[in-house]
Amino acid sequence: MKYIRLTENNTVAEIIPGEDPAFPGVPIDKRFALSFINALIPIQDDKPVEKNWLYADGKFISQSRNSNEKAETARERKKKRRKS
Repeated sequence: MKYIRLTENNTVAEIIPGEDPAFPGVPIDKRFALSFINALIPIQDDKPVEKNWLYADGKFISQSRNSNEKAETARERKKKRRKS
């Protein structure tokens, strides 16, 4: 489980792990105040989400889909250059 803190405009500000290696064995309710935890959105670890994504209608949406596609294309070009 991970926990998402949103900004006032519903973008992901922070992703907080349920189990933090910096605090082994310490549950989230012992690391943070209850009022803070109640403002977080819990989601499963396997659900994709990154900082700055938008939260709307119960879903996390990448706001930079085109940027991600450009980055992927750049990585593919680098791989091709290395092979040649």
